[in-house]
Amino acid sequence: MYRRWPTVDHLAAAALLKLTEADNPLPDTGALDSDLHALLSQIVDLLNRPEILRVVRGVAALNDDGPASSAKAAFFDARFADATRLIDRAVERGELPPGVDADRTIETLAAPAYMRALLENQPLDADLIDSSVAIAIAGARATAQSRTSSDQTRSSINRRR
Repeated sequence: MYRRWPTVDHLAAAALLKLTEADNPLPDTGALDSDLHALLSQIVDLLNRPEILRVVRGVAALNDDGPASSAKAAFFDARFADATRLIDRAVERGELPPGVDADRTIETLAAPAYMRALLENQPLDADLIDSSVAIAIAGARATAQSRTSSDQTRSSINRRR
Protein backbone atom coordinates (compact mmCIF):
# COMPACT_ATOMS: atom_id res chain seq x y z
CA MET A 1 0.00 0.00 0.00
CA TYR A 2 2.67 2.52 0.99
CA ARG A 3 4.50 2.23 -2.34
CA ARG A 4 1.53 3.74 -4.15
CA TRP A 5 -0.12 5.84 -1.42
CA PRO A 6 2.11 7.36 1.24
CA THR A 7 -0.64 7.40 3.88
CA VAL A 8 -4.04 5.91 4.59
CA ASP A 9 -5.47 9.40 4.00
CA HIS A 10 -4.08 9.38 0.45
CA LEU A 11 -5.55 5.93 -0.10
CA ALA A 12 -9.00 7.13 1.05
CA ALA A 13 -8.87 10.17 -1.22
CA ALA A 14 -7.71 8.04 -4.17
CA ALA A 15 -10.49 5.52 -3.56
CA LEU A 16 -13.11 8.25 -3.49
CA LEU A 17 -11.77 9.81 -6.67
CA LYS A 18 -11.78 6.44 -8.45
CA LEU A 19 -15.36 5.70 -7.37
CA THR A 20 -16.64 9.09 -8.44
CA GLU A 21 -14.80 9.13 -11.78
CA ALA A 22 -16.36 5.81 -12.78
CA ASP A 23 -19.91 6.99 -12.13
CA ASN A 24 -19.60 10.65 -13.13
CA PRO A 25 -18.87 11.28 -16.79
CA LEU A 26 -18.90 15.01 -17.44
CA PRO A 27 -22.33 15.95 -18.85
CA ASP A 28 -22.50 17.66 -22.23
CA THR A 29 -26.16 18.27 -23.03
CA GLY A 30 -25.57 21.48 -24.94
CA ALA A 31 -27.28 23.69 -22.32
CA LEU A 32 -25.99 25.03 -19.01
CA ASP A 33 -29.05 24.28 -16.90
CA SER A 34 -29.29 20.67 -18.05
CA ASP A 35 -25.50 20.17 -17.74
CA LEU A 36 -25.57 21.43 -14.14
CA HIS A 37 -28.70 19.40 -13.40
CA ALA A 38 -27.05 16.25 -14.74
CA LEU A 39 -23.82 16.92 -12.83
CA LEU A 40 -25.57 17.53 -9.53
CA SER A 41 -27.83 14.51 -10.10
CA GLN A 42 -24.69 12.38 -10.44
CA ILE A 43 -23.28 13.83 -7.22
CA VAL A 44 -26.55 13.27 -5.35
CA ASP A 45 -26.83 9.71 -6.67
CA LEU A 46 -23.33 8.99 -5.40
CA LEU A 47 -23.96 10.62 -2.03
CA ASN A 48 -27.08 8.50 -1.63
CA ARG A 49 -24.93 5.34 -1.86
CA PRO A 50 -23.91 4.28 1.67
CA GLU A 51 -20.45 3.06 0.64
CA ILE A 52 -19.68 6.37 -1.08
CA LEU A 53 -21.09 8.41 1.77
CA ARG A 54 -18.85 6.59 4.26
CA VAL A 55 -15.77 7.45 2.21
CA VAL A 56 -16.90 11.09 1.71
CA ARG A 57 -17.40 11.47 5.44
CA GLY A 58 -14.02 9.88 6.07
CA VAL A 59 -12.28 12.22 3.64
CA ALA A 60 -14.10 15.23 5.13
CA ALA A 61 -12.90 14.18 8.59
CA LEU A 62 -9.25 13.91 7.55
CA ASN A 63 -6.86 16.08 9.49
CA ASP A 64 -5.97 19.24 7.56
CA ASP A 65 -2.32 19.07 8.55
CA GLY A 66 0.34 17.34 6.51
CA PRO A 67 -0.37 14.51 4.09
CA ALA A 68 -4.12 14.41 4.68
CA SER A 69 -4.43 17.98 3.50
CA SER A 70 -2.72 17.21 0.19
CA ALA A 71 -4.86 14.09 -0.28
CA LYS A 72 -8.07 16.08 0.22
CA ALA A 73 -6.83 18.87 -2.03
CA ALA A 74 -5.94 16.37 -4.78
CA PHE A 75 -9.44 14.90 -4.70
CA PHE A 76 -11.31 18.21 -4.80
CA ASP A 77 -8.92 19.81 -7.30
CA ALA A 78 -9.51 16.93 -9.73
CA ARG A 79 -13.29 17.05 -9.28
CA PHE A 80 -13.49 20.82 -9.74
CA ALA A 81 -11.11 20.95 -12.72
CA ASP A 82 -13.41 18.69 -14.72
CA ALA A 83 -16.64 20.36 -13.62
CA THR A 84 -15.48 23.88 -14.43
CA ARG A 85 -15.33 22.86 -18.09
CA LEU A 86 -19.16 23.00 -18.00
CA ILE A 87 -18.98 26.68 -17.11
CA ASP A 88 -16.35 27.37 -19.77
CA ARG A 89 -18.61 25.79 -22.41
CA ALA A 90 -21.57 27.88 -21.20
CA VAL A 91 -19.51 31.06 -21.61
CA GLU A 92 -18.51 29.95 -25.12
CA ARG A 93 -22.20 29.39 -25.99
CA GLY A 94 -23.15 32.80 -24.57
CA GLU A 95 -25.25 31.36 -21.73
CA LEU A 96 -23.03 33.05 -19.15
CA PRO A 97 -21.08 36.26 -19.50
CA PRO A 98 -17.28 36.24 -19.61
CA GLY A 99 -15.66 36.70 -16.23
CA VAL A 100 -17.72 34.05 -14.43
CA ASP A 101 -15.88 32.39 -11.58
CA ALA A 102 -16.21 28.77 -12.65
CA ASP A 103 -14.89 27.30 -9.40
CA ARG A 104 -17.28 29.34 -7.30
CA THR A 105 -20.21 28.40 -9.54
CA ILE A 106 -19.51 24.68 -9.17
CA GLU A 107 -18.93 25.13 -5.44
CA THR A 108 -22.29 26.93 -5.15
CA LEU A 109 -23.95 24.09 -7.06
CA ALA A 110 -22.49 21.20 -5.07
CA ALA A 111 -22.13 22.62 -1.55
CA PRO A 112 -25.76 22.15 -0.44
CA ALA A 113 -25.67 18.46 -1.40
CA TYR A 114 -22.43 17.85 0.48
CA MET A 115 -23.72 19.77 3.48
CA ARG A 116 -26.89 17.71 3.63
CA ALA A 117 -24.93 14.49 3.17
CA LEU A 118 -22.46 15.33 5.91
CA LEU A 119 -25.00 16.68 8.39
CA GLU A 120 -27.81 14.24 7.57
CA ASN A 121 -30.32 16.98 8.22
CA GLN A 122 -32.44 16.97 5.02
CA PRO A 123 -32.97 14.70 2.04
CA LEU A 124 -30.85 14.71 -1.09
CA ASP A 125 -33.75 14.98 -3.53
CA ALA A 126 -35.00 16.54 -6.78
CA ASP A 127 -36.01 19.75 -5.03
CA LEU A 128 -32.45 20.22 -3.78
CA ILE A 129 -31.11 19.63 -7.29
CA ASP A 130 -33.54 22.06 -8.94
CA SER A 131 -33.01 24.85 -6.42
CA SER A 132 -29.22 24.41 -6.38
CA VAL A 133 -29.03 24.64 -10.18
CA ALA A 134 -31.17 27.81 -10.22
CA ILE A 135 -29.12 29.43 -7.43
CA ALA A 136 -25.78 28.52 -9.04
CA ILE A 137 -26.81 29.99 -12.42
CA ALA A 138 -28.25 33.16 -10.85
CA GLY A 139 -25.15 33.57 -8.71
CA ALA A 140 -22.82 33.08 -11.68
CA ARG A 141 -24.64 35.73 -13.68
CA ALA A 142 -24.78 38.17 -10.77
CA THR A 143 -21.12 37.84 -9.80
CA ALA A 144 -19.96 38.12 -13.41
CA GLN A 145 -21.99 41.31 -13.80
CA SER A 146 -20.71 42.79 -10.54
CA ARG A 147 -17.12 41.94 -11.53
CA THR A 148 -17.65 43.61 -14.90
CA SER A 149 -19.19 46.68 -13.24
CA SER A 150 -16.32 46.89 -10.74
CA ASP A 151 -13.75 46.57 -13.54
CA GLN A 152 -15.50 49.29 -15.54
CA THR A 153 -15.66 51.59 -12.50
CA ARG A 154 -11.96 51.09 -11.77
CA SER A 155 -11.13 51.70 -15.43
CA SER A 156 -13.20 54.89 -15.46
CA ILE A 157 -11.53 56.15 -12.27
CA ASN A 158 -8.07 55.39 -13.66
CA ARG A 159 -8.84 57.29 -16.90
CA ARG A 160 -9.82 60.38 -14.89
CA ARG A 161 -6.49 60.40 -13.04
